[in-house]
Amino acid sequence: SFQSSAGRNFGFEEQVPHDERYVWADEYMEVVYKLWEGSWEDGAVLCDKENGVYADPARVHPVDHAGVRYRVAGPHLCEPSPLRTPVLFQAGSSEAGRSFAARHAEGTFILAPNPLAARTNIEDVRARAVAAGRRADDIAFFQGLSFVVGSTEEEARRKNDEIDDHISVEGLLTHMSGNIGVDLSAIDPEKPLSELRTEVAHGAVRGLIEGAPDQTQTFADLARLITTTRVVGTPEQIADELETWAAAGVDGFNITYVITPGTFEDFIDHAVPVLQQRGLMRREYEPGTLREKLRPGSGPRLPARHPAASYRRTKNRENFSV
Repeated sequence: SFQSSAGRNFGFEEQVPHDERYVWADEYMEVVYKLWEGSWEDGAVLCDKENGVYADPARVHPVDHAGVRYRVAGPHLCEPSPLRTPVLFQAGSSEAGRSFAARHAEGTFILAPNPLAARTNIEDVRARAVAAGRRADDIAFFQGLSFVVGSTEEEARRKNDEIDDHISVEGLLTHMSGNIGVDLSAIDPEKPLSELRTEVAHGAVRGLIEGAPDQTQTFADLARLITTTRVVGTPEQIADELETWAAAGVDGFNITYVITPGTFEDFIDHAVPVLQQRGLMRREYEPGTLREKLRPGSGPRLPARHPAASYRRTKNRENFSV
């Protein structure tokens, strides 16, 4: 977690510096890759009921990881799923976060203030993925948006105004202060955002800066970020807006609610049929694993170019490096 209070609950007197947390995360991924990909060989599970043999012990291995932060003997406690490594989602758009996503992620959550910032983020991360030996399309990007749907534009605007009437600006500022580790109430709202120095939530700040080419963002803009990713309009207008985001490279959307369950119900009942008519959203579930649904034709397992694949055991390779 990025919060100092959470760090204290795990025995840290102060929060681990931002980039160091990603170093920690890299070792964590190394551990779970060893468990998911290298602990159980293919064919280790026999399910031989007649002889009472569930698995061949010679094909189930400890991982014996000994690193800076983790010491894990293994083996993994359960047999592999069809995916082996589950689908890997990541959130974080800082410099370190983008590099981490480029190495590991299959899907990444972003919170860009507009399609321009989303495109800048996406192109940067995809270039880093290629530099890391992966393909640019190995990572899907999911933008966080909330929706206010009306049968007419006037109705949608009226509902949006009612939501704004109930929003606490002080509450928004408090929430954002916790996210970025800075007391916004003590800062001039017109101060340039480029002067911010913090050990948390670098991605939110960077997204704002990339969203305006003139680089004139202020702390007031940061406070308004919470409300800028709201799409207001008729189902057709919402579909038009989502197409604009998709043209910027966004693969999907993480719906954040304004009210619950109302936000979801309105979107499902009114926006979804329009998106389906335009061929932008599936009409029914399809067979296969989550990975195959996200990347049709990919197969259930990670490709050989993903770093997790280096921990797989093969006939010609009995052990992986620790």
